[in-house]
Amino acid sequence: MPRYTKAYVYPAHFQTRRVNDAGDISWHKSRVFISEVFRGEDIGLEKVEDHFYKIYFCNLEVGEFDVNDLRFRPGLRP
Repeated sequence: MPRYTKAYVYPAHFQTRRVNDAGDISWHKSRVFISEVFRGEDIGLEKVEDHFYKIYFCNLEVGEFDVNDLRFRPGLRP
């Protein structure tokens, strides 16, 4: 396995955040835990509503983020 993945370019309307070594992203001076699996990787945030985002790793939707309670909820497999 390669140590790092090739840089993925998210669509222009996405926000991107880099996941730190603890598995967190920074959100307006707060930390939100996403997953240690994505350490060092960029994730994409697609705004769906004013306080709600879908979270993507490359082209895979991995969950959702509610800004009001600063909580990431992983997506469930079908």
